Amino acid sequence: MKDLLLLVKGLTALLLTMVLSCNSIKQELFYEANDEVNLYSFIGEKISLTEFNPDERYNEIKVDTLTGDTTSYGGRFMDRAFDAKYLVVEEVFNDLGVDTIDFVVFNHYGRPLFEENEYVLLHLSSFEGGFFLQKYQYDIVEKNQVGIWKVEEGKTIKELFLKKKNGVFKARDIFK
Repeated sequence: MKDLLLLVKGLTALLLTMVLSCNSIKQELFYEANDEVNLYSFIGEKISLTEFNPDERYNEIKVDTLTGDTTSYGGRFMDRAFDAKYLVVEEVFNDLGVDTIDFVVFNHYGRPLFEENEYVLLHLSSFEGGFFLQKYQYDIVEKNQVGIWKVEEGKTIKELFLKKKNGVFKARDIFK
């Protein structure tokens, strides 16, 4: 009888875990696409992040048409610049069509704060044949014990993306 009770408890716990996992996965999976929008959002895992001197690579004043940021002034860049390479773990908005992506990160404040985290929700735009990080637009994400992405304040990936879509990305005229 004791063995039967243990078996029932074990099966109940297993069934409950499976049900909760399936519901969580259903809620967490999110992907949206719009080929007319110059934005690519994905969960990435860092391969490399290497600083470079932007004054050596770029030689003119440029204004980022999406953010309005001046990236150089008087021939000198105001930002630190980094070449980044990330593994594309899961796409969230638009399909990059690659397993790994190279892009440029500009940052006024030093090294990007996201570089030490294993997984990051990143938001890129294409520009002159390459990609750059939408300035300061990233979110730290991690997987919980059952493999579901979790983000700060208990938000889902969908909630986090839609907040940015209707907030900062709308303000930057990425979304009309």
